[in-house]
Amino acid sequence: MGFAVTFANTGYLTFYQNHVPVRMMGRFGSIFSVIDAGFIVALTILIGLAAELTSIRPVGLIGSFAFFLLGVLALKTVSGEKRQEYFKKGASSLNS
Repeated sequence: MGFAVTFANTGYLTFYQNHVPVRMMGRFGSIFSVIDAGFIVALTILIGLAAELTSIRPVGLIGSFAFFLLGVLALKTVSGEKRQEYFKKGASSLNS
């Protein structure tokens, strides 16, 4: 899992650095970090409570399937025709 997160963060940070204006990077990064931390706390509490009420195995299976579906949805969203301009080689960035 940690190995996969490294590659996911690398892609995200590259996209972020190429498409967020330099003057907005700090604010955008801070807001994203706060939202990210909030989701981590909320999901930790939710998954912990679910594991206490049932058992860890179904919670793990449901969580794994939910994150798989979330990944497929993200892939479909990013791969849409409207977003193809972001991935063309030599595409202009806001910071050039």
